[in-house]
Amino acid sequence: MSERSPGQGPEPDREGRGRGWGPRRPVPPRQRGWGPPADGPPPYGAPPGGSGQPRKRAWPWVVLGLCLLLVGGCAAAVAVMVSDVTDEITKTVQVSYKVTGDAKDVAVTYSTWRGDDMSTSQETARTLPWVKEMQGEGLVKGGALTLTLGAGGGTATCSVSVDGAQAKTATATGPNATASCGY
Repeated sequence: MSERSPGQGPEPDREGRGRGWGPRRPVPPRQRGWGPPADGPPPYGAPPGGSGQPRKRAWPWVVLGLCLLLVGGCAAAVAVMVSDVTDEITKTVQVSYKVTGDAKDVAVTYSTWRGDDMSTSQETARTLPWVKEMQGEGLVKGGALTLTLGAGGGTATCSVSVDGAQAKTATATGPNATASCGY
């Protein structure tokens, strides 16, 4: 045999093939499913240890759990808000109207919210003090009071309070003077 120079490859054997290039060995058969091949590492994505089952992903379940918690939290918050609004709508308050002073023949106009409607009434107070108590309910609670002094003048102060809270006041002085206060 003659020496071959580098880069020429192996010398051909009797069948015309180079040494070391013989017939290919058959690849051993794989197990069915995701199992590892008989003579090598498990394929990409297969669980280690060759359990034969693909590895289950946990992240979809985590995302689903977080979404359910978010939806549940929103539903609870809406339920609390609806309950609070319902309580506020059905709550009844005491509205107190008062006119004091030395004026005579004072025209008094007062309004009170009842549900979604405002009820307005007018009276003439011949002498003062004049006091009126009303019940109010609904989301808007409170009332308004306007007084107008007669031609005789004088001084009159109006006040409106709701459930005993600090009253809103206004004062009118002189003939045909007007004052308005509301809560």
